[in-house]
Amino acid sequence: MTQLVTEFYDLNMLFEQVGKEETSLQRFVEIFLNTVPADMETLKSSIANNDFNRVRSSAHKMKSSYMLMGAEWAKELCFKMETIAKAEQETEKLPELFGELLSNFNKMVKLLRS
Repeated sequence: MTQLVTEFYDLNMLFEQVGKEETSLQRFVEIFLNTVPADMETLKSSIANNDFNRVRSSAHKMKSSYMLMGAEWAKELCFKMETIAKAEQETEKLPELFGELLSNFNKMVKLLRS
């Protein structure tokens, strides 16, 4: 069984929501692992192209995915990127915030797959 709590996620709420059914939990984890990498690529290219409307929408979409996984740190980073992109101020911070998100996401994926 996937470890429910690490420094990168807390699956307890999701586990409760799926009726403490391990198979259902694994299904949600797999959906996350299969969809978020494409979202990360979209966010990365949007930042590189200074497409702030797309940065905002991508970060907003991912915020929900990370919330489901109990990844508070990622939800906060996505919120920051969404806010910056919406205001189109301090946009030079976006690559650094994305780098932090990507680095921790990769660590999170390793834990979820183990």
